[in-house]
Amino acid sequence: MKFEKSQNTYVGDGITENITYGQRLPNIPYFFMNGHADYNFLDFGWKGNTLSLNYDLQYIHDYYLSFTGLGAKATKKVIPEQLCHNISLGYSMKGGRYSVALECTDLTNEKLYDNYRLQKPGRSFNLKFRYYMGK
Repeated sequence: MKFEKSQNTYVGDGITENITYGQRLPNIPYFFMNGHADYNFLDFGWKGNTLSLNYDLQYIHDYYLSFTGLGAKATKKVIPEQLCHNISLGYSMKGGRYSVALECTDLTNEKLYDNYRLQKPGRSFNLKFRYYMGK
């Protein structure tokens, strides 16, 4: 809203101009995208086994941590542009009863940040085993 109405304040009632009117909301990326591709090889090796290849892409354009119109531009904290690639390889056996997955997050070891400009961990490799004890 361009003007804000105030009531029961220490300086009295009135209407004041909103100094952030027309500015982008802080700490919210305004351009981002995600992509995912996977391929499954059915009956890989033996009947009932599946080999899965997965690829994920995440892109976030740079954005400001606070309002752009307040303060000097040189002192603004910017959350930089980010591009992250993740890959995984999974193998399930006996119709999914057993599975093994190898995953690499942040394949290119880029500097990634959360919404408060704290750096996320870099590249990691994970190995997961699963045994399903259902029927």
